[in-house]
Amino acid sequence: MTLQRVLLVALLVVVLVLPFVVPLGVLSTLAFVLIAGIGALGLDVLTGRTGQISLGHAFFLGVGAYVGGYLGADLHLTAAIWIPAAGIVAGLLGVAVGPTALRLRGLYLAIVTIGLIYIGQHIFVNAPQLTGGPGGRAFADPAFGGLNFSDGVTIAGLNFDRNGCYYYLALLLLIAGMLFVRNLSKTAVGRNMTAVRDGELAAAVLGVNVARTKITAFGISSAF
Repeated sequence: MTLQRVLLVALLVVVLVLPFVVPLGVLSTLAFVLIAGIGALGLDVLTGRTGQISLGHAFFLGVGAYVGGYLGADLHLTAAIWIPAAGIVAGLLGVAVGPTALRLRGLYLAIVTIGLIYIGQHIFVNAPQLTGGPGGRAFADPAFGGLNFSDGVTIAGLNFDRNGCYYYLALLLLIAGMLFVRNLSKTAVGRNMTAVRDGELAAAVLGVNVARTKITAFGISSAF
Protein backbone atom coordinates (compact mmCIF):
# COMPACT_ATOMS: atom_id res chain seq x y z
CA MET A 1 0.00 0.00 0.00
CA THR A 2 1.41 3.39 -1.03
CA LEU A 3 1.92 6.25 1.41
CA GLN A 4 -0.90 8.19 -0.25
CA ARG A 5 -3.37 5.37 0.39
CA VAL A 6 -2.18 4.98 3.98
CA LEU A 7 -2.76 8.68 4.60
CA LEU A 8 -6.17 8.48 2.93
CA VAL A 9 -7.24 5.57 5.14
CA ALA A 10 -5.93 7.37 8.23
CA LEU A 11 -7.88 10.50 7.30
CA LEU A 12 -11.06 8.49 6.75
CA VAL A 13 -10.68 6.85 10.17
CA VAL A 14 -10.21 10.26 11.80
CA VAL A 15 -13.30 11.83 10.22
CA LEU A 16 -15.40 8.78 11.12
CA VAL A 17 -14.30 8.85 14.78
CA LEU A 18 -14.51 12.63 15.28
CA PRO A 19 -18.20 12.73 16.37
CA PHE A 20 -17.33 10.55 19.37
CA VAL A 21 -14.46 12.71 20.66
CA VAL A 22 -15.44 16.35 20.02
CA PRO A 23 -18.00 18.54 21.86
CA LEU A 24 -21.43 19.04 20.32
CA GLY A 25 -20.72 22.65 19.39
CA VAL A 26 -17.57 21.65 17.51
CA LEU A 27 -19.42 18.83 15.79
CA SER A 28 -22.08 21.23 14.54
CA THR A 29 -19.35 23.49 13.15
CA LEU A 30 -17.67 20.53 11.45
CA ALA A 31 -20.94 19.68 9.69
CA PHE A 32 -20.99 23.18 8.19
CA VAL A 33 -17.34 22.76 7.18
CA LEU A 34 -18.25 19.59 5.27
CA ILE A 35 -21.16 21.39 3.58
CA ALA A 36 -18.79 24.18 2.53
CA GLY A 37 -16.47 21.48 1.19
CA ILE A 38 -19.24 20.25 -1.10
CA GLY A 39 -19.62 23.78 -2.47
CA ALA A 40 -15.85 24.01 -2.90
CA LEU A 41 -15.96 20.92 -5.12
CA GLY A 42 -18.11 22.93 -7.50
CA LEU A 43 -15.46 25.64 -7.69
CA ASP A 44 -12.85 22.96 -8.30
CA VAL A 45 -14.79 21.77 -11.35
CA LEU A 46 -15.34 25.28 -12.73
CA THR A 47 -12.13 27.09 -11.82
CA GLY A 48 -9.60 24.38 -11.04
CA ARG A 49 -10.43 22.03 -13.90
CA THR A 50 -11.95 24.35 -16.52
CA GLY A 51 -10.20 27.64 -15.76
CA GLN A 52 -13.38 29.72 -15.49
CA ILE A 53 -13.52 32.34 -12.74
CA SER A 54 -16.71 32.62 -10.70
CA LEU A 55 -17.41 34.95 -7.78
CA GLY A 56 -21.13 34.17 -7.76
CA HIS A 57 -20.98 30.67 -6.32
CA ALA A 58 -22.92 31.71 -3.22
CA PHE A 59 -25.93 32.50 -5.43
CA PHE A 60 -26.25 28.85 -6.44
CA LEU A 61 -25.71 27.71 -2.85
CA GLY A 62 -28.59 29.97 -1.85
CA VAL A 63 -30.84 28.68 -4.63
CA GLY A 64 -30.20 25.09 -3.59
CA ALA A 65 -30.88 25.90 0.06
CA TYR A 66 -34.17 27.67 -0.62
CA VAL A 67 -35.37 24.98 -3.01
CA GLY A 68 -34.53 22.32 -0.44
CA GLY A 69 -36.25 24.30 2.29
CA TYR A 70 -39.40 24.77 0.22
CA LEU A 71 -39.67 21.14 -0.87
CA GLY A 72 -38.86 19.79 2.58
CA ALA A 73 -40.70 22.21 4.88
CA ASP A 74 -43.66 23.30 2.72
CA LEU A 75 -44.29 20.22 0.57
CA HIS A 76 -43.05 17.76 3.24
CA LEU A 77 -41.07 15.68 0.76
CA THR A 78 -38.47 13.17 1.89
CA ALA A 79 -34.82 14.24 1.93
CA ALA A 80 -34.17 11.57 -0.70
CA ILE A 81 -36.09 13.88 -3.07
CA TRP A 82 -35.36 17.43 -1.93
CA ILE A 83 -31.59 17.03 -1.53
CA PRO A 84 -30.98 15.97 -5.18
CA ALA A 85 -33.75 18.32 -6.37
CA ALA A 86 -31.93 21.27 -4.81
CA GLY A 87 -28.80 20.37 -6.75
CA ILE A 88 -30.69 19.78 -9.99
CA VAL A 89 -32.46 23.17 -9.89
CA ALA A 90 -29.21 25.00 -9.09
CA GLY A 91 -27.46 23.06 -11.86
CA LEU A 92 -30.11 24.02 -14.41
CA LEU A 93 -29.68 27.67 -13.43
CA GLY A 94 -25.94 27.25 -13.94
CA VAL A 95 -26.58 25.90 -17.43
CA ALA A 96 -28.84 28.88 -18.12
CA VAL A 97 -26.22 31.36 -16.90
CA GLY A 98 -23.34 29.61 -18.66
CA PRO A 99 -23.99 30.96 -22.20
CA THR A 100 -23.78 34.57 -20.97
CA ALA A 101 -20.16 33.97 -19.96
CA LEU A 102 -18.98 32.18 -23.10
CA ARG A 103 -17.27 35.23 -24.59
CA LEU A 104 -15.92 36.52 -21.28
CA ARG A 105 -12.83 35.62 -19.35
CA GLY A 106 -10.68 36.85 -16.51
CA LEU A 107 -11.81 40.04 -14.78
CA TYR A 108 -14.83 40.49 -17.08
CA LEU A 109 -16.15 37.04 -16.21
CA ALA A 110 -15.57 37.74 -12.51
CA ILE A 111 -17.61 40.95 -12.72
CA VAL A 112 -20.52 39.21 -14.45
CA THR A 113 -20.61 36.32 -11.98
CA ILE A 114 -20.43 38.59 -8.92
CA GLY A 115 -23.52 40.31 -10.32
CA LEU A 116 -25.39 37.08 -9.60
CA ILE A 117 -24.93 37.74 -5.89
CA TYR A 118 -26.82 41.04 -6.10
CA ILE A 119 -29.52 39.56 -8.32
CA GLY A 120 -29.95 36.67 -5.91
CA GLN A 121 -30.05 38.96 -2.89
CA HIS A 122 -32.82 41.00 -4.48
CA ILE A 123 -34.85 37.87 -5.32
CA PHE A 124 -34.32 36.22 -1.95
CA VAL A 125 -35.44 39.33 -0.05
CA ASN A 126 -38.45 40.05 -2.27
CA ALA A 127 -39.86 36.53 -2.68
CA PRO A 128 -41.22 35.83 0.82
CA GLN A 129 -43.46 32.99 -0.38
CA LEU A 130 -40.36 30.95 -1.18
CA THR A 131 -37.58 32.43 0.93
CA GLY A 132 -39.38 33.94 3.91
CA GLY A 133 -38.14 37.41 3.01
CA PRO A 134 -35.31 39.22 4.84
CA GLY A 135 -35.82 37.10 7.97
CA GLY A 136 -35.29 33.82 6.17
CA ARG A 137 -37.39 30.67 6.54
CA ALA A 138 -37.59 27.49 8.57
CA PHE A 139 -35.72 24.50 7.19
CA ALA A 140 -36.98 20.94 7.46
CA ASP A 141 -34.92 18.31 9.27
CA PRO A 142 -33.67 15.69 6.81
CA ALA A 143 -35.99 12.68 6.94
CA PHE A 144 -35.75 9.45 4.98
CA GLY A 145 -39.06 7.67 5.45
CA GLY A 146 -39.40 6.96 9.16
CA LEU A 147 -35.81 8.03 9.84
CA ASN A 148 -35.85 11.65 11.04
CA PHE A 149 -32.53 13.25 11.94
CA SER A 150 -34.14 15.54 14.50
CA ASP A 151 -34.84 12.49 16.67
CA GLY A 152 -31.35 11.02 16.44
CA VAL A 153 -30.47 7.49 15.34
CA THR A 154 -29.29 4.34 17.09
CA ILE A 155 -27.19 1.96 14.97
CA ALA A 156 -25.52 -1.18 16.34
CA GLY A 157 -25.88 0.14 19.86
CA LEU A 158 -24.30 3.49 19.00
CA ASN A 159 -26.38 6.62 19.58
CA PHE A 160 -26.09 9.50 17.12
CA ASP A 161 -27.78 12.75 18.06
CA ARG A 162 -29.02 15.37 15.62
CA ASN A 163 -25.59 16.95 15.13
CA GLY A 164 -23.99 13.56 14.56
CA CYS A 165 -26.58 12.65 11.93
CA TYR A 166 -26.01 15.94 10.12
CA TYR A 167 -22.25 15.41 10.22
CA TYR A 168 -22.38 11.92 8.72
CA LEU A 169 -24.91 12.93 6.06
CA ALA A 170 -22.70 15.84 4.98
CA LEU A 171 -19.64 13.55 5.06
CA LEU A 172 -21.41 10.97 2.89
CA LEU A 173 -22.43 13.59 0.33
CA LEU A 174 -18.92 15.09 0.31
CA ILE A 175 -17.29 11.70 -0.29
CA ALA A 176 -19.79 10.94 -3.07
CA GLY A 177 -19.03 14.30 -4.64
CA MET A 178 -15.27 13.75 -4.42
CA LEU A 179 -15.59 10.37 -6.11
CA PHE A 180 -17.72 11.92 -8.85
CA VAL A 181 -15.17 14.68 -9.53
CA ARG A 182 -12.32 12.16 -9.45
CA ASN A 183 -14.04 9.94 -11.99
CA LEU A 184 -15.10 12.96 -14.07
CA SER A 185 -11.46 13.81 -14.73
CA LYS A 186 -11.02 10.41 -16.40
CA THR A 187 -13.89 10.90 -18.85
CA ALA A 188 -13.94 12.70 -22.18
CA VAL A 189 -15.84 15.57 -20.53
CA GLY A 190 -13.16 15.93 -17.88
CA ARG A 191 -10.36 15.85 -20.43
CA ASN A 192 -12.15 18.50 -22.47
CA MET A 193 -12.36 20.70 -19.37
CA THR A 194 -8.62 20.34 -18.82
CA ALA A 195 -7.96 21.22 -22.46
CA VAL A 196 -10.11 24.37 -22.19
CA ARG A 197 -8.30 25.38 -19.01
CA ASP A 198 -4.89 24.96 -20.62
CA GLY A 199 -5.82 26.87 -23.78
CA GLU A 200 -9.19 27.50 -25.39
CA LEU A 201 -7.80 28.07 -28.89
CA ALA A 202 -5.68 24.93 -28.80
CA ALA A 203 -8.64 22.96 -27.46
CA ALA A 204 -10.86 24.19 -30.29
CA VAL A 205 -8.23 23.25 -32.86
CA LEU A 206 -8.15 19.75 -31.38
CA GLY A 207 -11.90 19.44 -31.87
CA VAL A 208 -13.13 20.28 -28.37
CA ASN A 209 -16.51 22.00 -28.26
CA VAL A 210 -15.41 24.86 -26.00
CA ALA A 211 -18.89 26.37 -25.53
CA ARG A 212 -20.48 23.08 -24.55
CA THR A 213 -17.60 22.27 -22.21
CA LYS A 214 -17.92 25.62 -20.41
CA ILE A 215 -21.69 25.28 -20.03
CA THR A 216 -21.29 21.73 -18.71
CA ALA A 217 -18.75 22.97 -16.17
CA PHE A 218 -21.09 25.75 -15.03
CA GLY A 219 -23.95 23.27 -14.66
CA ILE A 220 -21.95 20.69 -12.66
CA SER A 221 -20.37 23.41 -10.51
CA SER A 222 -23.75 24.98 -9.74
CA ALA A 223 -25.28 21.62 -8.87
CA PHE A 224 -22.60 21.07 -6.22
